[in-house]
Amino acid sequence: MLPVLFVVIRHRRAFVTELESITGTFSFGLFAAGFLTTYAFSRLYGRSALWQEILGEHYLRAFKNAAEEVTELFGYTLMLFAMLELVLLVRRRLIAGR
Repeated sequence: MLPVLFVVIRHRRAFVTELESITGTFSFGLFAAGFLTTYAFSRLYGRSALWQEILGEHYLRAFKNAAEEVTELFGYTLMLFAMLELVLLVRRRLIAGR
């Protein structure tokens, strides 16, 4: 992680320029949605207290775990599609001679 951070800081102008060129794209929005789904929503959705309230005496930890894992998988799938779209975007820009 530190070597990547070092390279980003060292080449920050190029990094910011590239980041600005993709922030308005569909793939960036899709990636942000996947990231938030995986790392924020799934944690809230997978809280034991929520599932104990919903299921009451029928609560099993397996239900909570399954719900959290499926939500994380959905987020990861969104990020995968975002990366595929981003690869296609970069490829189109390279072909167009941007």
